Amino acid sequence: SVMNSITDGGNDPPQRRHAGEEHDESDHDWLSDAVVKPLTDLAVKALGMYGSGVAKSLEALANPQQPLTGSLDMAKAGLQVASDVAALALMSDDSPTRLKGKPVGRKVVAWGEPMPLEVVKVIGKALNCSINDVLLSCVSGAIGGWLRDQGEDTAGAEIRAMVPVNLRPLEKAWQLGNRFGLAPLVLPIGID
Repeated sequence: SVMNSITDGGNDPPQRRHAGEEHDESDHDWLSDAVVKPLTDLAVKALGMYGSGVAKSLEALANPQQPLTGSLDMAKAGLQVASDVAALALMSDDSPTRLKGKPVGRKVVAWGEPMPLEVVKVIGKALNCSINDVLLSCVSGAIGGWLRDQGEDTAGAEIRAMVPVNLRPLEKAWQLGNRFGLAPLVLPIGID
């Protein structure tokens, strides 16, 4: 399967440190992953918003009849950043699995036979859910199945993921630049 081809078994996940144990060198990695990287991403988004704000201010000076449109766009962007930060902060920890830890070894990628979109649509219609729901269920099932094949007990296990979501309206699809947000979700890998 695709998941078996992508993953190689690797090392066991790192053990969580219990209260009272001495700190080790991986503490700075936790700080980096849990604090520094999210704050860096937030700073990058803020700088991007600032740059957009400057550009919109110059545009407002050139076109004084449209200043409210730029303000509304900036407010929407600010709301999206705040929403993304809140979603990240409120997500629970992943279940402990071998997917946690540092990546090691050789990375491999594989493709399987494509599934026609019509088949996915039929499944979604039969289950009264969206195409994305069907595909994310397939991803959850594949990850959970692989972990069970590796001997892990996945009963009730969940992992977090972020999925990019297009924020550009269809009428502006021709414009250049990235306009997307990140939707947080939980993949229930512990369901057979």
